[in-house]
Amino acid sequence: MALVKKYIKENIGIVVLCTILSVLGWSAVTGIHVVMQQIIDTIVEGNNERFIVVLVIGFIYVVIARILFLFAALVPQKLYVKVDENLRRDLIDSILKRNELDFNARDTAEYMSLLTNDVTSFKSIFQMGTWLLTGIIGVFTPITLMLVHSPLLSIIAIICSCFGIVLPILFTKAMKLRQKTRMEAQSEFTVSSKEILSGRNVIVSFNLIDLFLKRFAKYNSFLADSEYKTRALENINVNTGYGLTDVSKIIMALFSGIMIFNGHITIGVLILFVSLQTSLSSNLVLIMQVIPMIRGIQPIIEKINSFLNYENNENIGNVTAKLERGVTVKDLSFNYKDNIAVISNFNFYANKNEKIVLIGPSGSGKTTLLKLICGVYTGFAGNISYDGVPISELSQVSLRKLVTVVHQHTFIFNETIRFNICLGEDFADKELNNALNKSGVQNFLSSIENGIDGYCGENGSSLSGGQKQRIALARALIRKSKFIILDEGVSAVDVETANEIEQELLNIEDLTLITVTHRIKDGLVDRYDRIVNINN
Repeated sequence: MALVKKYIKENIGIVVLCTILSVLGWSAVTGIHVVMQQIIDTIVEGNNERFIVVLVIGFIYVVIARILFLFAALVPQKLYVKVDENLRRDLIDSILKRNELDFNARDTAEYMSLLTNDVTSFKSIFQMGTWLLTGIIGVFTPITLMLVHSPLLSIIAIICSCFGIVLPILFTKAMKLRQKTRMEAQSEFTVSSKEILSGRNVIVSFNLIDLFLKRFAKYNSFLADSEYKTRALENINVNTGYGLTDVSKIIMALFSGIMIFNGHITIGVLILFVSLQTSLSSNLVLIMQVIPMIRGIQPIIEKINSFLNYENNENIGNVTAKLERGVTVKDLSFNYKDNIAVISNFNFYANKNEKIVLIGPSGSGKTTLLKLICGVYTGFAGNISYDGVPISELSQVSLRKLVTVVHQHTFIFNETIRFNICLGEDFADKELNNALNKSGVQNFLSSIENGIDGYCGENGSSLSGGQKQRIALARALIRKSKFIILDEGVSAVDVETANEIEQELLNIEDLTLITVTHRIKDGLVDRYDRIVNINN
């Protein structure tokens, strides 16, 4: 439960306040039973004056008790929200810091399931913790009050109340298994739903809606079935406990009646004991129900821990990346996990401010080479160095600032064009306008509603492929990157526009440029310093 302790420490102030209010609130509410006992005994005695006094004091007490109880119920909600917020913050931080291969090893829908379903399940531990605290208070407070009025009847009440906790203990293991199955079903459902929605165009174009509805139904049914079985077991647990509690009430009534007949207790005390014994039994059952529920969430805690404890030990150097002389690739070889060679004994260099075309057919490893040069992929054989410093010794932060890659397929946030260029950072108007002009974004702003402050839609759905690539290029230009790599970065625009963009980049003297393509564009070959074929 180290993970639970971590978030308790982060929110220790709220936890302490919750505990204090729970003790005060639930103790005060339990005391209402004593107020009712006093009122009833006063009525039986026929003492009118005392009845009025007890009634007024009782009314004031009930108001105060209920106010305390209200705060005891409200404050924990703040704790649940903060735990939610803190855990999601830590998870997204851990996910974003995973290396490329580890990140891509999981479907993004699985990450979404982690940030929603699993976070909600983890939060429930704190809710159950509150219930557990409530149960403990609800056990000791009634026992204390009962012992004051009748030790013998208290012992009988405690024994009767224990009936309700016998069977729920047996549900612990089964509840853990049901929770694990439900967690798996939620994850699979989220992944399959995301794939169906993402592949909607393919499904419709091949007229496969019915087939994929059946595929959806499979995961939907699995989720519904696991949800039902989990809830069913929870209800069996609850109702078994309360059923045994009802039996204990009858036994309690028998012994209480005998004591009244013998004059050992009053009717008010009888009613007090019935109320307190009901509260005692209910809270004992609550405790025994919550414990297996908490244990049942252990698989979810283990899953969350596996993400939070992830360490990216690749390329964790601290040397600032520079490109005063150039980047060198020597005897480079790289295989993916299936041991299929992508790059074998490749040698390459790019001097500072040099303009290079890197060509090769699809599947030749061009994009993989770029990711290796940028430090995205590690685990290679050979050497990659910047100004003679091995890439493994370089700070990843400084390397990302030094090198900017404009991909063929760039991601566009569902935000404004301005945001998609600046990405939340602040830039002077002069810098922004320069990037707009050189990237060609300025040329199509007039056709966008609200111009630069117009929204792009989900992944740039309101933009053309060429417009998205221009925005990607503007991201690099506004940051004055000294090393830009065009990975088929202007493939989505027409030839004339692509030439214009490349001309702009070729005109920047203080820029190292590598243009990656499967073909050489006419009219630009002579502008580049070298052409490198990755297959040679």
